[in-house]
Amino acid sequence: MHSGGTRTTASTVRFDHPFRIGRDARELPAGSYAIHTLEEVHQGAFDPVLVATSIDLVVETRGGSTSRVVRPADLRAALARDACALEDMSENPDRGRSDRNSSAVR
Repeated sequence: MHSGGTRTTASTVRFDHPFRIGRDARELPAGSYAIHTLEEVHQGAFDPVLVATSIDLVVETRGGSTSRVVRPADLRAALARDACALEDMSENPDRGRSDRNSSAVR
């Protein structure tokens, strides 16, 4: 397999819960995020093979936006954790809700 250059693709990911990526301690809010993926193109036995090498996660701020470089594996892990949290909520829709506003019948 030999290298045949690079390409960048743009897409959007959605997080349904606040999340962290990789070792960064900062929590980002739930929402949709634009990502730009840099991929190396390698010639495989029959077809080209695309290997993601880095991802820029675009984070909107009050003053505009900023880009954070994240490892593809870290983004996949954050998305998997978000999906698991969503599954947990669908199995038990009352999980995490406060009962302060519910009226108890006594």
